[in-house]
Amino acid sequence: MKDLVLKRKLNGKLKKELFLLALAILLLIASSWIAWNYYDISVFLEWAKIAESKNVLRIYSDARKAGYMPLAPIVFIATYIIAKGIFEALVQIASIIGAYYLDFMKLFMRIPLLLAIIATGFLLYKREGWSVAKWWFFGIPVWIVYLAYQFDPLMVLFMVWGAYLFVEKKYYASGILWGIGTALKFVPILFVPLAFKVIGDKRVFMKFLISFLIPVTIISLPFLLFNPVLMVKKVLEFHASRYPQMLSIFNIPMLATNHNLAFSDILSWIWIPVFIAVYAIILVSVNVKEGDKDSLFAAFALITLAFIIFNKVQNPQYILWSYPFLVYSLNRIGSKKVKYALLIATLIGSVIYPLIYYVPPAVLNKPILIEEDMKLYSARDLLIKSFEGSGKFIIEGFLNFMHRYFLELNMILYNNFNILGALAVSMYNALLLLLFLNLFKFRCDLSSIRFLIKKYSSNQRLRY
Repeated sequence: MKDLVLKRKLNGKLKKELFLLALAILLLIASSWIAWNYYDISVFLEWAKIAESKNVLRIYSDARKAGYMPLAPIVFIATYIIAKGIFEALVQIASIIGAYYLDFMKLFMRIPLLLAIIATGFLLYKREGWSVAKWWFFGIPVWIVYLAYQFDPLMVLFMVWGAYLFVEKKYYASGILWGIGTALKFVPILFVPLAFKVIGDKRVFMKFLISFLIPVTIISLPFLLFNPVLMVKKVLEFHASRYPQMLSIFNIPMLATNHNLAFSDILSWIWIPVFIAVYAIILVSVNVKEGDKDSLFAAFALITLAFIIFNKVQNPQYILWSYPFLVYSLNRIGSKKVKYALLIATLIGSVIYPLIYYVPPAVLNKPILIEEDMKLYSARDLLIKSFEGSGKFIIEGFLNFMHRYFLELNMILYNNFNILGALAVSMYNALLLLLFLNLFKFRCDLSSIRFLIKKYSSNQRLRY
């Protein structure tokens, strides 16, 4: 009798989980037509036009911006061309479809992102259960990245999938997946030094390294051969020359001084030695065991979280890089406080900060400083173009409502954004640091650092 009751409870629990999982997917699909981030999309569309009119290999030489590794433009261009072809065919069948061109494009072109989000979620659900997967399917950063249209979910899929294979000691397959992820964004390359520490057999590590380099090389080489100087310049120099941006801890003094900081140039490079120092401490002190998922996922979470916190560029979607590993590790720690800290951090970084950054100037029809270019843009124009199509009435109605009933509030928010923005970024990074320190304390041992310092000191004394 007890077994029957338990079986019914488990069946009921499974049905509830599957219902919520299906609900999350349906909501993602249903929201696909609403908006995307026009500021970025305008750059991506330029890639597609260059590929159509000239050659896909010319994106790094001809596009205004191309700060991504080649697989990201390839995915966007391929999806755009397929979507455009299908749409043109459908218009021939039913001309009324032409009125919904942008809605159709937004929906269809999100398919790679949607599939990546679903695949990552199913992977987490199959391996860890609903307690971890629910944070993914209903996670604030996941939805914001999906609605804004960014390539991060694709990279995260290959990073997480590769991480599970790495735990299973399937190092060659893991290397290939991390290599594909790196061909989208650089982040998975940060795991390679950790792999060197974890893999006991150095010959196995070399094979892992080769498997990692193969997809990166195959995807990047045609672009690199076509125009090596401009590809390197667009991908690397663009990021190197940027000022601190959005949620970066290095952007706090920039915001507080209204971007009139006397030593702003220093902030463009000082993050590099800071991150390298923290990264080195993690690699040396983290307690990892080959095949041990808890220690390896904690290491992945610490490395990606350190890269997010101590990076001069930190956009709202960047937390997604660490999110699956972070949720898993915090779930293992079992503290509700740190989970609430993660929830509040994502709320501040992915919702509150973008709202106070974009909405007040859009309501007041004022310019907004885009730190990536250090240029002024019309906030209202950017928002309305982001909702262009059937969703346009949503943003126009919202902005009119805010102007009519909350004009003074928006004026206060706009005039004091430097203070409010600096405060929001400070709170966000303080919470991320709290999560980082909790994990560091749980998984790292500083005795190895002290040993290396003593060894170095004794060597110096012997030398003199």
